[in-house]
Amino acid sequence: MEAPQVYEADLPIEFSQFFLFDHFSDFSTMDLPTGGPDLARTGNGGVGFNAYAQSVRATIRLEVWSHEPPELTSLYTGVFTTPTGRVTLCATTASPDDLTVDLGSPGRYTIRITKAAEPIPGREHRTEAWTLVVHPVAAD
Repeated sequence: MEAPQVYEADLPIEFSQFFLFDHFSDFSTMDLPTGGPDLARTGNGGVGFNAYAQSVRATIRLEVWSHEPPELTSLYTGVFTTPTGRVTLCATTASPDDLTVDLGSPGRYTIRITKAAEPIPGREHRTEAWTLVVHPVAAD
């Protein structure tokens, strides 16, 4: 089985959120659903992640699979659409830590999210640990 592409980022959390979003398309993060207590909001253009209000940073591991990966336990599963196939793992406002990722092609993708229950110990600021697993939506 082919291994995923793995990306790592350490992003600032602004307004209790960060994004994996297709900023190269005509969609805006404002197009994502709003409200609700969910860990994330998925839709046209990408994903918005909801962090704890007290957190300052997020350490993120992003796995991009070309196929559905082995089963894993996740806290949230959703589907998003990317018109260009390129997404940016990013803070709410531009950050030098933002990371652009080529998913391979435009289309619909499944995202599975896990997050550590507690902040990472030993960090100067409250930091959350997230794992994001992305793969194309399986054909029906």
